[in-house]
Amino acid sequence: MFVEKPFFKKPDDQNVKIWRYMDFTKFIDLLDSSELYFSKPSGFSDPFEGSLTKKTSERISNWYAENNVVPGQREEFSLMLKSHQSVIGINCWHMNSHESEAMWKLYLNGGFGVAITSTYKRLTECFKVTERNVYVSEINYVDYDTYDLPGEEGNIGLYDPFTHKRLSFVHEKELRAIVLHERFEKSKWSGLSRNYPTDSFADGQPGYRERCCLSTLIQEVVISPSAPDWFVRLIENCLRRFGYNFCIKQSKIYSTPTY
Repeated sequence: MFVEKPFFKKPDDQNVKIWRYMDFTKFIDLLDSSELYFSKPSGFSDPFEGSLTKKTSERISNWYAENNVVPGQREEFSLMLKSHQSVIGINCWHMNSHESEAMWKLYLNGGFGVAITSTYKRLTECFKVTERNVYVSEINYVDYDTYDLPGEEGNIGLYDPFTHKRLSFVHEKELRAIVLHERFEKSKWSGLSRNYPTDSFADGQPGYRERCCLSTLIQEVVISPSAPDWFVRLIENCLRRFGYNFCIKQSKIYSTPTY
């Protein structure tokens, strides 16, 4: 179920349009399973995913130095942060009132894919069919040299490193749905115990699946602008066979210009 927390950033407009671009196989898997896939941050291409900003790291290091804690605990803190990448799952969306040509190129190979559109509100409401807590946050794009992540003294929030990204990625306009591995969420694991969660703790999978109500989630299915006519018919037939009647259209980004 969706759980709202004050430290997750909510868009000013809850009906803001969001996009998820995917290839044909992932789209069919979505229709067949009614499950959204949440990837572990450890598999993302951005090496700063889940890390601290420079200023936050300095604040925490200074706190450990000034409070004469047991030697090595600052290093333990770093290991704890890295271990969180094994137990958090992220499902990414692009916020935009219009489709993005760059996103089509980034996520599709050969034009055989679609984008599903939704809204922040629809995304939060589609998780009523799952028991696991699901959080949704707009990404905060900040300067990783000067910005201090929320927190006091030698601490930060569990999710803050995963709801902030560098300014280099501001073009993504990202909205994230976030889950925490159920064994980690139910445990009383508190941190500096040396028993950090690992991929084996999280069943060794590259991500997690969460059930959702597709009829609530999907507002429209937009077919790749470079897809041939037969692929458009294939998408229409697939939706019909799975019992859905979503609005379907093909992107016109590459339509014939006028002079």
